[in-house]
Amino acid sequence: MTLVLVAFLVLLLVGLATYARIETTIAGNQQRQAQARENALLALQVALGQLQKHAGPDQRATATGEATGNAGAKHLVGVWDSTTPGSGPLTWLVSGSERAGATPDEVLAAALDPSSNATADQEFLVGSRTVSANADRIKVAKQDITAVGVPGQAGAVRVGRYAWWVGDQGVKAPVAVADNTDAITFAPYDSAEMRSRIRQQITVGAGAADTAGSPIFEPRDANNAPLVANEKISTVSQLAFLRTTASGAPQLGLTRVQQNFHTWSPNNFAVLADTKNGGLRQDLSLAPGLLGNAFSAWANFSGYTEPLTTTTTTSTETGTVTTTTPTEGILPPYGTEPLRRRVVMTPHQLDANASHQIAPILSYFLLTFNVRTESPNGTAPSGVEVRARWMISLWNPYTASIVPENLRIEVTGLPNSVQIVNEETDRAGNVGAPFSLRSAFGDPSKSGNPLNVSLPWDTATLPAETPAEDRKSWLPGRVYTWCSEENTDKS
Repeated sequence: MTLVLVAFLVLLLVGLATYARIETTIAGNQQRQAQARENALLALQVALGQLQKHAGPDQRATATGEATGNAGAKHLVGVWDSTTPGSGPLTWLVSGSERAGATPDEVLAAALDPSSNATADQEFLVGSRTVSANADRIKVAKQDITAVGVPGQAGAVRVGRYAWWVGDQGVKAPVAVADNTDAITFAPYDSAEMRSRIRQQITVGAGAADTAGSPIFEPRDANNAPLVANEKISTVSQLAFLRTTASGAPQLGLTRVQQNFHTWSPNNFAVLADTKNGGLRQDLSLAPGLLGNAFSAWANFSGYTEPLTTTTTTSTETGTVTTTTPTEGILPPYGTEPLRRRVVMTPHQLDANASHQIAPILSYFLLTFNVRTESPNGTAPSGVEVRARWMISLWNPYTASIVPENLRIEVTGLPNSVQIVNEETDRAGNVGAPFSLRSAFGDPSKSGNPLNVSLPWDTATLPAETPAEDRKSWLPGRVYTWCSEENTDKS
């Protein structure tokens, strides 16, 4: 009985000792894990502090080392001061830049050559399990955490180490942006016509393509739309679940994501900082006047477009309802879609900012004069006859139709003095009385006697085979040509 009790006590002591050792090991592991987390949290706070300190001011700009041509630092982020153009970076957002007196070159030198192995004083924050090529790894210098007053130690003692690196999402392509156009139902996107064009006017993102331009995946197709909806993709590793455009739509997988770690991003966010004057840039769509008079005039669509709907008035005396429609409606008619509209020509102003000018473009112009003597009439001197011929082409460069109008071209600067010399009968070179093309063809009622060329658009002057839509509207892209008529009047 005594031996059994002694054996039981020994077993109990061994068990208690083993349990105590296990608990001590677990506590030590938890302590080291907690310390590692605190060190990592310190690194995060230092990184955010450096980012705010150097890139926080609005007059700062960031770029990766690839922009400087340094292959070893192509994934490191530098900060430049936009108020001193031509200067080097203020710092690089990587471990070591927080040390007092550290120069950008010293910080950069400690993080170069990611292809080589890390030393005891270096660490890979982006390693081989994250990227597929060694040249894409991020190797930084470790920084010591020191403390004074450690029992049994004199002076400052290293109690931990940390490392950090700030990446640049702005240089990556956001490839998992969901299609949110269905939620845009407000005006002017509340009609079928505008909704059919909404993706031409609103950025909805796109998937990734390979170097040959072939698509790798499309976030808005039937396979991926449910995955990217409501911003479900929030980290780069989640891109591996998206499906490719190949047959059977396999998943991208981690290998493809590793190959594009530095080029793909789930989404990007930005602040519109004014790097010249400081502060935030203003949303010009909310303050169009900041763009000047020309933009304000352009934004005033009602000032140069036809009314799109009919107007109805009711007489208060008789109760009569009167409906007024545009006299020259576009063909085909408007229907229910407001996008199909005609713009009204606005006169040219000497001040380019005076109005939003709508006018066709002069694409061809021909003006010739023929000077000759009239048929001889006995022995009397022969008179001089001058004839003009012209041809003009105008082009509608807009995507909207123009309301046709009768136009006029004014040609200024015609020769005011034309001399005629008959070298056969007057060897002395005497010249006859000069005549003026400006007086013969110009308008005496206007300064400078311009030559007026009428370009009519009256329905009666158009050829009978002209289509109906050309009679009513100057359609987009159409070119029309006018030419002079034969006129034998010698007066």
